[in-house]
Amino acid sequence: MCRKFDKLPVTKGFTIVEVLVVLVIVGLLSAVIAPNIFQWIKSSQNAAIDREVQSFFSALPIQAKMTNTPVRFKSEQAIQNLPKELSKFTFFFDPDLIVLSSGLCKGSTLTIAEANSVTRVYSIDPPYCYVQLQN
Repeated sequence: MCRKFDKLPVTKGFTIVEVLVVLVIVGLLSAVIAPNIFQWIKSSQNAAIDREVQSFFSALPIQAKMTNTPVRFKSEQAIQNLPKELSKFTFFFDPDLIVLSSGLCKGSTLTIAEANSVTRVYSIDPPYCYVQLQN
């Protein structure tokens, strides 16, 4: 008499223990790596903001010289032609930032804020609006 079930087919695959070990390893790696990724994203966003602020305000003396008109920024004034990354911020100048038509900058301290919290503070130094982040 020949039985149909004498030779069961060999199944291939992973055991539940192997799957659990892999899940534990992936969980540990994600717990270690995830905070670093979020910190890296935040630092790259801050670096992008710094670059945009520096390039925008460093170009003001050239703009004033080419148009032969002085440029003046007051706190919370709407600033024209801002890069998209900076349009969500409010700008505070102390004192007002003045760039003469000769291209010389009077200097100021720039504080940018987002949603009522101070985000970054920059010094804009004469004579050519050199922008640097303050600590």
